[in-house]
Amino acid sequence: MKNIAKKIIFASAATLFLLSACNKHNEPNVQINITSPSANATFHAGDTVRIQATVTGDVEMHGYEVKIKNLSQGNVAFITDYHVHGSTFTINEFWVNNVTTHSDMRLVVTVEADHNGTMVSDSLNFHCHPM
Repeated sequence: MKNIAKKIIFASAATLFLLSACNKHNEPNVQINITSPSANATFHAGDTVRIQATVTGDVEMHGYEVKIKNLSQGNVAFITDYHVHGSTFTINEFWVNNVTTHSDMRLVVTVEADHNGTMVSDSLNFHCHPM
């Protein structure tokens, strides 16, 4: 009886181990390197904010979104997205500072790393003057 119980426990544990190993989802390794603007940079009214980033991954990625949030006003000043495929791509966008009050801004770059909905983001803050 003890041998049967041991065999059942062992078989159950092995089955659970194999099922959990099959269901593990390896997270893609995606790196977002924002090269412009620099963190905590300051821009005056009418200045062009160049948004540049390099994205690399160990999977074929499926697109990206670039968003500039005005943290002081609580709104989105700029947003764009592209459907691109590749394990490496470069982001080149721009936005012209048109704020009407001193504003703390946040640039957020979000990459769709796979078709499973895995999203990877990086961000930095900068400041905009209205004059």
